[in-house]
Amino acid sequence: PVRVSPFQVAVAGGPRPTSTRTKRDLLALSRRCERRAGTGGDDLLVLVTVQENRFWTARTRAVYARIAARGATVVAFGVGLPTDLRGPGRGGVATVGIAEDDLLADEWLVVFCSPTERWGFLARDAAAGLPGARSGPRLAPPDDPGTADADRRFLWADLDDPVWLERSAAVLLTRVPSLAVRVPWLQR
Repeated sequence: PVRVSPFQVAVAGGPRPTSTRTKRDLLALSRRCERRAGTGGDDLLVLVTVQENRFWTARTRAVYARIAARGATVVAFGVGLPTDLRGPGRGGVATVGIAEDDLLADEWLVVFCSPTERWGFLARDAAAGLPGARSGPRLAPPDDPGTADADRRFLWADLDDPVWLERSAAVLLTRVPSLAVRVPWLQR
């Protein structure tokens, strides 16, 4: 099946300005989103992509496990993650492995949806370009956990419109139709 990425949907859906941010910038933004989710309950849906398993660190797993323990449905996607959909409903995080050539492998997103509000961000590794523009194989992020990795550049879609965040969430949920997520307020 043809896969569509959340970033692709966001930038194709209208005049969505993109700017460039460093990984360091996005980490700070991600932390703010995660803190805001700290008060979420069983009506909160959290979707996150980590590009690769090595970015699904102990710290990141612990943050999302705490959010899930409060009743939120949390699903993480990434290359090398095991597909384990048993988490939601039991206070755990569901994980979904994706292929290296999947458009989603170049994206970093953190999306939080509740019946009354949506927040988060979508970004795409600048080395990959806009979806559909890649002319060669995927460039894996550098192994250097220091400055080179922190300074990696991402195309960042400024999505302050909750409708586009909701559409991005819906695109991700189509990838796991067997996941029993009850979100009647989210159009799938």
